[in-house]
Amino acid sequence: MTASLGYDPSHPLPDPVAMPDAATARKFALGTRSRHLRNVESDFFQVPQSSNQPKPPRQVSHAAVRILDPIDAFARQLEERLASLMETVNAYDDRISALEEQAAVEGYFLNSRSRETFLEFFISSPLTKLGHLFLLESGNLRAVWKGDDKSHVGLQFLDNGLIQYVLFRQRLADGPVSRAYGRDTPRGVLAQISALQLDQAVFR
Repeated sequence: MTASLGYDPSHPLPDPVAMPDAATARKFALGTRSRHLRNVESDFFQVPQSSNQPKPPRQVSHAAVRILDPIDAFARQLEERLASLMETVNAYDDRISALEEQAAVEGYFLNSRSRETFLEFFISSPLTKLGHLFLLESGNLRAVWKGDDKSHVGLQFLDNGLIQYVLFRQRLADGPVSRAYGRDTPRGVLAQISALQLDQAVFR
């Protein structure tokens, strides 16, 4: 019989049934684990001699930069828009207060329902540019926006929740002027403004 490579008949294999008891196996495992942890501590977790040594700066991966940069840019843009919105709100609030005082002197008053219609329009399109605001003798508020290209947006805020609008748009310098007028809800007026491409005159 030819013995296989690595097998010595003079040294018989251990009896596979002769396994160590539980206490011996546990003692062996704990000893091995203890030596392993001491080696790990020695190699990787050495306490520095001085705790005052500055820690090296954390490096941000290129993947993290690609994620964080757009988020940071969006946050800055949102902050700028919010600041612009608050500036417009405060300006309108001051203007309405001044108009009310002037109207009281002249013997007429602001229609509260017209104010509500104006606020509904403003909430529907909060990123509007600051327009010229007037108080008519009827008590209704009227806002006007004018563009550099002779575009015109005039809105009177009625007391029934509707807006009376007059829109002018000259598409070409020497071309005809497109006009639209009528009454509609705040959202309907926004659609009319977009249809005549007057967004740049009204919105930021």
